[in-house]
Amino acid sequence: MILVYAASVLAFIPALSGSFVDWDDLNALVRNAAYRDGFRGSLRFAFTSFLGGHYDPLTWLSFSLDHALWGLDPAGFHFTNVALHAASAAVLFLVARRLIALARPQASPQTLSAAAAFAALVFAVHPLRVESVAWVSERKDVLSGLFYLFSVHAYLRQRRGSSLAFFLCALLSKISTVTLPAALLLLDVYPLKRKPDWLGKIPYALAAVVPVAGNVVSEAYNNAFPGLAGFGFWPRVMTTAYGLAFYPLKTLWPSRLAPLYPYPETFRPFEPRFLAAAAAVGLSSALLWRWRKRFPALAAAAVFYGVTLSPMAGFIRSWPQLVADRYTYLPCLSFAVLAGAGFSILLERRRAAAVASAALVCAALGAAAWAQCGIWRSTDTLWRYELYREPDCALARYNLGSLLLNRRQPAQAEAQFRRAVAIEPGYAEAWNNLGNALAAQRRWPQALDAYKRAVLAQPGFWEAETDAGLALEALGRVREATPLFKAAILTEPDKPALREDLALAYMSEGRIEPAREQLTASAALGETPARMARLSALLRYAQTRR
Repeated sequence: MILVYAASVLAFIPALSGSFVDWDDLNALVRNAAYRDGFRGSLRFAFTSFLGGHYDPLTWLSFSLDHALWGLDPAGFHFTNVALHAASAAVLFLVARRLIALARPQASPQTLSAAAAFAALVFAVHPLRVESVAWVSERKDVLSGLFYLFSVHAYLRQRRGSSLAFFLCALLSKISTVTLPAALLLLDVYPLKRKPDWLGKIPYALAAVVPVAGNVVSEAYNNAFPGLAGFGFWPRVMTTAYGLAFYPLKTLWPSRLAPLYPYPETFRPFEPRFLAAAAAVGLSSALLWRWRKRFPALAAAAVFYGVTLSPMAGFIRSWPQLVADRYTYLPCLSFAVLAGAGFSILLERRRAAAVASAALVCAALGAAAWAQCGIWRSTDTLWRYELYREPDCALARYNLGSLLLNRRQPAQAEAQFRRAVAIEPGYAEAWNNLGNALAAQRRWPQALDAYKRAVLAQPGFWEAETDAGLALEALGRVREATPLFKAAILTEPDKPALREDLALAYMSEGRIEPAREQLTASAALGETPARMARLSALLRYAQTRR
């Protein structure tokens, strides 16, 4: 078990030198001060926040603890992710040993330990785990995974109270662990080979009520998923089939993994890749059903995979990805245990060949994981790799362009934003940032046109309305800017900067009294000392012009 833990840490050492990436990390952890607002503030935020569309209070509390220990040093956050993942691998060793022993009671203790170690390593050092471990914001995967495995381990040892408590912790770390009771029913059937304990799963269902309700509210608040009208029946079916086929294939041959597999701008459910996936799922399901008694372990592993993947399989679309490496964190546990069981058989028949093969497989997977970690080293490496892998990914173009704009490279940023809106003409944020890149080059007429396109793509887009107003001011068309600032304030009445922009527009028109009213309203919202000093100066100026 110690060897498994050490090998799991070793495979992810490159992650420790990574930074926060501009894909959730910056908004959730760097710019968001609420989770690091002292003990009470952090606790209140953790259990009341719906940030990101998920209800995962224990994950937020783990981030609060990280900040208390490391400040905003990303190495500390990465260290926690790696440590939690390695701990999950160690617990999986115990779970796999028990499951393989139940399936193969004739195996020796030494064989069982070796098989469990192989299963744990196949899971832990596989490059499909990199996204969950090397991406700080995916803490919920490794934390919920650890609690999930603790719950299964306690269940196998007939400690139902502990299992239930760990299940609740898993749910409060990530809601997709809600499928655990179904997995436990499956364990009752095989390899425990007993009558399914339906009544014993009622407490698990009751424990899930509050976390599930929290996530329903969070998803509704964030408009996380489109309805059937916006994402039809056949796209859902074919997306699900594609996901079910995609992950086993990538488990066997983890090549060309990507941070983002973009959802097609126009989904064609009957194109060859989706038809092939549906055919593969249908054929494999029929064969597994036919051979369920002959190969019960294979059937059980497949059912576990399907049930555990179901929240992320694709029937409920989660923007913007078609599939995602991180979705394999729990579902592919069954493949690892199955590999361990197969290794135990080979170990008894051809020991030398089995050991050599296992060492080669683990080394190859670990080396691939080590290399994959480099993709997540920074925002730059992340999105440049994504564009190498998927040149027509509009989101990657947008994110790389935003990075270049922040680095004060507006011409290079402009090129990325233009590619993004060419790929996805309705991409409002990309149009707005294209305007910002043009404004940084003082190309105001073109910037104004880009801002108008952003508002056209997304009515009520207050940032674009404000930016369009600033562009009009730069062009000397102040009277045209004022209605745009007013429209932005109607959408976001609590943004002091918007009121200041409107006040300055009023002052440019010589309308001092409404300018003073806006500045007073801005001051009432409360801001930093520097902003308050600026407001005082503007108020004094407005009063002198009165």
